Amino acid sequence: MVEQISGKYDWSGKKLLLVEDEDTNMEYLQIILKPTGAELVPAYNGKEVREFYPVLEQFHLVMMDVRLPDTSGWELAAEIKKLRPDLPVIAQTAYAMAADKQQSEAVGCDDYISKPVNKNVLLKLISGYLSLED
Repeated sequence: MVEQISGKYDWSGKKLLLVEDEDTNMEYLQIILKPTGAELVPAYNGKEVREFYPVLEQFHLVMMDVRLPDTSGWELAAEIKKLRPDLPVIAQTAYAMAADKQQSEAVGCDDYISKPVNKNVLLKLISGYLSLED
């Protein structure tokens, strides 16, 4: 069960795939999300993400950077949605342009957040998707 108790989120038992190629951005996401108790699984490129395809059923949510060194995050999001349509995918990009939001929606992303990521906005956004599972 996802709860918010006095401003804290409890996502124990939830597994999140964090896709981000920049070390500092990955570290920032982990700092924000670690207190939630969720299991955080990092992936730094498309090759690493694709290695998780056989076990996608273990994940509860994907945070997807759309600009990766070896592939487009949008391409990965579309592949993930074909394999597991019910898995929430939240696109994240430093390029906060309307076209990016439209592209994210077009490939099946459930939501979109721009960088720099606001901690409270991110936690509330993720909570909305994880609470749908309960």
